[in-house]
Amino acid sequence: MLHRTLRAALAATLPALLAIACGTERGIRAPAPAAPSADTRQAALWLVGDWSSAEQSAKDPSFRDIVIHIRPIWTDRTDGMWMYVEQAMASAADRPYRQRVYQMITAADGTTESRVFELPGDPLAHAGAWKRPQPLDDLEPGLLMPRAGCTVHMTREKGGSFTGATRSGECATDYQGATYTMSDVTLSAEELVTWDRGYDAKGAQVWGSTKGPYMFTRVRAAR
Repeated sequence: MLHRTLRAALAATLPALLAIACGTERGIRAPAPAAPSADTRQAALWLVGDWSSAEQSAKDPSFRDIVIHIRPIWTDRTDGMWMYVEQAMASAADRPYRQRVYQMITAADGTTESRVFELPGDPLAHAGAWKRPQPLDDLEPGLLMPRAGCTVHMTREKGGSFTGATRSGECATDYQGATYTMSDVTLSAEELVTWDRGYDAKGAQVWGSTKGPYMFTRVRAAR
C-alpha cells in the first residue's frame, strides 16, 4: 500500500517538477528570450506551411515520400515563435511518426535557435492538429518535454537562406541503437533541406540517410 501511495504521489507531482526544472511553471520566472529579430521571424515564416519530398522520392526511391506540416501556435506569447510540427509518410499521413513543438528565439549573438520539445502523453492523440484553426490550444509550454541538446542553431547566409545544425554529440537518443543524433537544416522560401542521422557511441552511423539530405518543396502556403 505504501509503495502504491508513493508512486501515485510521484505521478501527480512529476509534471510540476519538470516544469520547475525548465523554468516554465507559473510563478517561476525564467530569463525571458529577447524579442525575435527580423531574421528569426523570417525563418519562422518560411518554415510554416506544408512540405513534401515526393519529387525527390520519384527520382530516387531510396528517399521515402514524406510530408511535413508546420503551423504557428500560441501566437500571443512573447517568448519566441512557437510552432507545431507533424511529419509522416505520405502513404500514412494520419499516422505521423514524428510530432514536435519548436520554439524559435533569437540568441545573444543574433543567430536563431530552434528549440525542440516533445508532446506529453501519447503524441498520436494530437495527430492532425495542424488542420485546426488553433493547434494545440489545449496545451501550454509547461506541459512539454524539452529535448536538451537538440536545439538547431541557424545562421542567415548572404544569399538570404538559413543554414543550421545541432551541436555534435549533444542531442542524446537511444533510438535504434544510437546514442546521439545530428541534424542539418537549410531553409529558403520554397525549399526545406533536412538530414537527420543517428550515431552510436563509437561514432558510427546507425540510422538515417547515408546518401544525403531529404529535399522538401513547399506544396501549399499555410492558412
